[in-house]
Amino acid sequence: MDLVEQPPPALIMSPVAARQFSYHVRLAASTAVAGNVEESAAEAVLAWSMLCSCCPTAMEGARGVAAELVDPDRITATDADHRRAHARAHDLALSLEAHFVSVGQHEAADLYEQVADDLDQAIDALAQR
Repeated sequence: MDLVEQPPPALIMSPVAARQFSYHVRLAASTAVAGNVEESAAEAVLAWSMLCSCCPTAMEGARGVAAELVDPDRITATDADHRRAHARAHDLALSLEAHFVSVGQHEAADLYEQVADDLDQAIDALAQR
């Protein structure tokens, strides 16, 4: 395996984004362990979109590593898969945005608005389509 030595991308997030990202990664893992694959997938897609929104270099950094380590047959997604993943994660992002607006946490609400807007690009980057 010939991994090109490059400096790691800067993963800098605001404290609000870091807390929310950590929460979604943890929930994705917890629901996966519990066997709830659909909920785990929605949480993981939301976390990935959040990472891509907050740290634009993360997508390119992950793409480089994935090219070396991931078998494309394991991650091929159909258009129906794309739509389903987008719908679940988008609904979750909008629900969380509404929650944070209702409790006056506008920085978190803005984060979820941006994540919802960036979902298509983040999902497209997950698999060769």
